[in-house]
Amino acid sequence: MSNWKQYVSVTSIKILKNNYAIGGLKRESRFGSEKRSDL
Repeated sequence: MSNWKQYVSVTSIKILKNNYAIGGLKRESRFGSEKRSDL
C-alpha cells in the first residue's frame, strides 16, 4: 500500500513546481527581464 504515498509525493512535487514557476514569473515581472541571466 505504498501507492498512495507515491501519488501524494508526486502531487506535492507538481504543486511545488507550479508554485515556484508562478513565483518566478512574479519576480521576473517585478524586477524585469534582465534578472533572467542568473537562473
